[in-house]
Amino acid sequence: MVHRTSFARQAANLGQAKQVLPQRLAERRAGPAADGLVDSLPVPVCRFGRGQAAFGYDGLQKQADDGFWLHLRVSRAGVILAYQLAAANASDLEVLPEVGLPAGTTGIGDRTYWSPAVAAELAAAGVRLRTPYRTKQHDPDPTQSRRRSRPRWRGETVPRQLAGRYHLQRVWARERWHLGHWIIRKVLSQTVAVWLNVHEGLEPLRFSECLAA
Repeated sequence: MVHRTSFARQAANLGQAKQVLPQRLAERRAGPAADGLVDSLPVPVCRFGRGQAAFGYDGLQKQADDGFWLHLRVSRAGVILAYQLAAANASDLEVLPEVGLPAGTTGIGDRTYWSPAVAAELAAAGVRLRTPYRTKQHDPDPTQSRRRSRPRWRGETVPRQLAGRYHLQRVWARERWHLGHWIIRKVLSQTVAVWLNVHEGLEPLRFSECLAA
């Protein structure tokens, strides 16, 4: 039997290969310039040193958290195209450039990504950013906001899978290097699972059906 810490260390040493593999699989499945659904989820920690983790706020859970947030760009089929780990006090808009929306694509986000200034800056680079209005109660065009929110269900499914099926919010790593490689393994596993589902003719994100097949 290999001890968990020995396995984690050996797996981390394969970090470069694990980073390239899901990227190649994602590009073959979705294309290098696919439209992206952008979202994020908290990755709470409590033992990292200053200058890495930070306090942030989880709007869904209505509570503060200490640690990081994982920011994702996901294809319409549910393939993770890019991701970035950032301190919890960095806003979604601040990290948006790090998940790389390619020119000629459309980025679809929730209300936290609403910003006319950022949308105009991205438009100048050939990227369309589509989000609902910043606040629901003051929304001048609720119909348009609902239309823009409709495609987001796949983008929201992936963070829920990472948190639930992949236990992304149960962090054992004691420093960022191991945390980063731990996240790489989760992303690789999710990407391979999508490929297996597609190969079997199943819905890309219904992993339970693939396991039962």
